[in-house]
Amino acid sequence: MNLCAIHATRQFVLAICLLALFSMTTMAQAVFQCQAEGLYQDSAEPTTYYQCGADLSYRVLSCPVDAVMPKDLMLCAEPFW
Repeated sequence: MNLCAIHATRQFVLAICLLALFSMTTMAQAVFQCQAEGLYQDSAEPTTYYQCGADLSYRVLSCPVDAVMPKDLMLCAEPFW
């Protein structure tokens, strides 16, 4: 392989990686929509939750290590088991 081919291959791999990252970010953002202001647990990951603002925008937040957010408490707590 010559130097031009190696450079082109690296650019192609970088472009594919960036496209995949953009796609995953877009899909993750499209999965959750705020219905009202408040805190909401991520149904797929109990250590992650969404903080919805009055304008229905959200921030993704995480509980501390070894803590989860039970749906009935709506706050991060250590498991009781």
